[in-house]
Amino acid sequence: MNLAQIGNHLNYLGIHNLRDDFRLDAQTYDAVGAMMALGFKFDLISGGDMATFLGAAHKLGIAHPGGLIAIEGPNEVDGWRVNYAGLTGYTAAIKYQQALFSKVKSDAVLVKIPVYNLTVAAVAASKNLGDLSPYADYANVHLYYGAGQPAYGWSPNDGAYSWSSWITSGRLAAPGRPIVVTETGASATPAWGGGVDENTQARQILNSLMDAARTGVSATYIYELVDGMNNGPADEKSHYGLFRWDGSPRPAAVAVHNFTHILGDGSHMAAGDTGGALDYVIRGVPQWGGHLVFQEGDGAKDIVVWAEPDIWNETAKTAIAPPNTPITVDLATPAKVSIYDPLRSSAPVQMLGTTSHVSLNVTDHPLIVEITKP
Repeated sequence: MNLAQIGNHLNYLGIHNLRDDFRLDAQTYDAVGAMMALGFKFDLISGGDMATFLGAAHKLGIAHPGGLIAIEGPNEVDGWRVNYAGLTGYTAAIKYQQALFSKVKSDAVLVKIPVYNLTVAAVAASKNLGDLSPYADYANVHLYYGAGQPAYGWSPNDGAYSWSSWITSGRLAAPGRPIVVTETGASATPAWGGGVDENTQARQILNSLMDAARTGVSATYIYELVDGMNNGPADEKSHYGLFRWDGSPRPAAVAVHNFTHILGDGSHMAAGDTGGALDYVIRGVPQWGGHLVFQEGDGAKDIVVWAEPDIWNETAKTAIAPPNTPITVDLATPAKVSIYDPLRSSAPVQMLGTTSHVSLNVTDHPLIVEITKP
């Protein structure tokens, strides 16, 4: 797949911040630089020879100001063993993170670039890292939920892998720091034990974006843009992409496209605004779900409300029909109201006119109640 296709995919999604394992070769350097020149911004994952990596990052920082938005510590060090300074394993990973932070902050070009902490793959592995907050600007976590839902994890009856447990794990290694989720997603293959079908994947990914916003995550990176390999239906790694191996969009890509375009209205979308900017009362929000208010660039307010019931039968490997959860929204001031469903369209699925009372049914993914002046 060429860079033009990748750029088209990203523009379609409304995503311009990327995360990449920065290989230390001229071809990858040129590709990243070319994408930066088109306005895309990168979190680069460190690894291998640190001096070579930072030299390349330094050159990119000079050639493409603003194109480098983060430098990240080593990836999933409990599985990808780090060797550094004659050390190995967790000890080496810790020393690498410490040295990486020090060298970034002593580089005049890179000094203002945030450093993300290293990551682990297992929720319990952070306890092996100690407190790395002096060596990271952000805590960092990789958050997966298999055939479950992001809010509760693999099972609604076991909180070990819930969203909050993963976030706690990331903060354990960098207490007091803001947090980023540099990987989250779902494998769209029922043939793999922890996978789901493509429609369920789309629902899970939209829910994960809302759980990230609800818990104050500073940045969320979906794994992954396009299937990274093509090793058959039972291979987990061959089905995480928003786009399939052949470049065609999965339902998740369409849903993310609709979601970003509804919330963004083609202009800048403000941060999640829950500080009383919209006076309303909402009832019926389920335990596994939530609601947040966003402000669009044109001043419209969007109440995003979602539910995360169990929607995948891992034994039968089939989707479970979700329940309807009745939600009511009462506005303090009547306004023009439109309802959007990003799984169906980027256009309104219902236009209620001017009202102060809204009733809707939420099933297993976010719906958007757009509020504009009458």
